[in-house]
Amino acid sequence: AIAVGLRAIHTCEPSVLLATGPPYSSFLVARALKRMTGLPMVLDYRDLWSGNPWYPIPPGVRSTLEPAIERRVLAAADAVVANHDPMRDALLARYPSLADRCEVIPNGFDRDELGAPISPRLEPAEPFRVVYAGAVYHDKVRTPGQQAPLSLERPHVLFRALRRLRDENLAPRRPLEVIFFGASRERGQVESLEETARACALEGSVRLDL
Repeated sequence: AIAVGLRAIHTCEPSVLLATGPPYSSFLVARALKRMTGLPMVLDYRDLWSGNPWYPIPPGVRSTLEPAIERRVLAAADAVVANHDPMRDALLARYPSLADRCEVIPNGFDRDELGAPISPRLEPAEPFRVVYAGAVYHDKVRTPGQQAPLSLERPHVLFRALRRLRDENLAPRRPLEVIFFGASRERGQVESLEETARACALEGSVRLDL
């Protein structure tokens, strides 16, 4: 990867190195390229590396080694990007020296890539569908007194809003269908979605396409 990066730098002559993780091996490659070229380096966190409650570092050597590697990589970074405020807070709590180098840039999209807006036409008997393509996180283990599951674990806020639309006749009079593509049964995501749908009395409206 380092050799490919050097060739790309020679060809494209970039002004900055941008590495995004996970996978966090990209951070190591970027650090090596910075040391070899002198280019400034920006590290983009899409998820936490150390302290990630859903993908904890296994116990043993890695639990000591990886935070030390992360600390060294961050020390070499010219700037660090987190995609939301709680992530930045978590990074600063673990690495206070990032205070003047860590910024939040939320996830977004480029409107120009989506083309012109569309106005879908639904037949009277056709369901109103909400489709989510991707996975939700499995519930993380909590000790007594910790906060309730987040919406990225259980979409209870979405489900409660949809139930209110249905119960208060705030939505068009048509069947409601929520479709999840990509939920994993092995990671407990299917069970979590099914339980949340039952709790919100939407079990007949939620469909899981694995």
